[in-house]
Amino acid sequence: MVYFLRYFATIVVNHTGGELAMASSTSIRIDQTLYDLARSEAAAEHRSIAGQVEYWATVGRAALDNPDLPVSFIAESLASLAEPREAAVPFVPRSSGK
Repeated sequence: MVYFLRYFATIVVNHTGGELAMASSTSIRIDQTLYDLARSEAAAEHRSIAGQVEYWATVGRAALDNPDLPVSFIAESLASLAEPREAAVPFVPRSSGK
């Protein structure tokens, strides 16, 4: 059986008061095995199934664009970019022990 998955794209609101955010959706066909994997990973990661497939696509696209980087580094980098800047902890190097 092939499932249809809805992908929601959101247009970001302009900070100067531009257009309102607008959502659109597109249906795609995916293999049953991929759907089942996305469903189980989505539940573990607290994402929707569409959100899980979007995450995989984002990581995969970045991995293809940066073949020298490990996929785990790419995934962690994307996760850190998604965190609010207020939650960021400044980097403090270890002392050189002089």
